Amino acid sequence: GIYISPADKKSAKGKLRVLYEGFPMALIVETAGGIGSTGLFQGKVQRMLDLVPGSIHDRCPVILGSPRDVKLVLSKYEAGN
Repeated sequence: GIYISPADKKSAKGKLRVLYEGFPMALIVETAGGIGSTGLFQGKVQRMLDLVPGSIHDRCPVILGSPRDVKLVLSKYEAGN
């Protein structure tokens, strides 16, 4: 399974707050063997827990889920689709 909350035109930085929503969900998913990523954010594809927030209310896009499903979505970013 997979959960995606991507950045879009209306919310260019994503909708979920990094410290209160993104990090806790990513930690739970990764502890269970899944992957937590921001997708293409700030010019690169990165692991969500490697993100360094600049302020307490920073937001980011979220891609969480099983390794197979998350890798499939991230491969689309790398392919430019």
